[in-house]
Amino acid sequence: MEQENFREILFQYESNITNEEITEALWAEIVNAEENQYMLYSIPLHGFMIAPGDIFVAVEEEVEGETFLVFDHVTNYSGKSVIQVIIPEEEHTAEVEEKLNDLASEGCHLDKINENIILMAVPFEVDFNAVKSLLDGLAATEVLDYAEPIISDKHQEDIADAEMKN
Repeated sequence: MEQENFREILFQYESNITNEEITEALWAEIVNAEENQYMLYSIPLHGFMIAPGDIFVAVEEEVEGETFLVFDHVTNYSGKSVIQVIIPEEEHTAEVEEKLNDLASEGCHLDKINENIILMAVPFEVDFNAVKSLLDGLAATEVLDYAEPIISDKHQEDIADAEMKN
């Protein structure tokens, strides 16, 4: 990542994990500096309603006496979905990572936060049912739990199509 093309943007929102107001700094690539448009590079940890690849506007604001770029609004959604994978028992981390690496080879982006949390961005072109099937299978064996804070319109259609076939 070329540092001069990227900026750290503050996102301020209520966490869907802790239900507390949080500030999260995420990396974004400059799309149009004159219009303050950026494309999200990072995967949000706490479930903010934005996915990597989404285009958004950030504005300069003073936060605790310093000036930062702060998220304002999304202008274009990428069609990606975000999944938060929680591994309750660290002894299952290697097994879960091995299975998730299969999804990474299909184009999903994985971001391991620690031994218990892995964030995943699912691209528009990936069949969401295949991802969901793998995660549901692992959840049934209680090696992981997961949340889907962002499911794109396309991935919602994937799920609906599969349900209609059953």
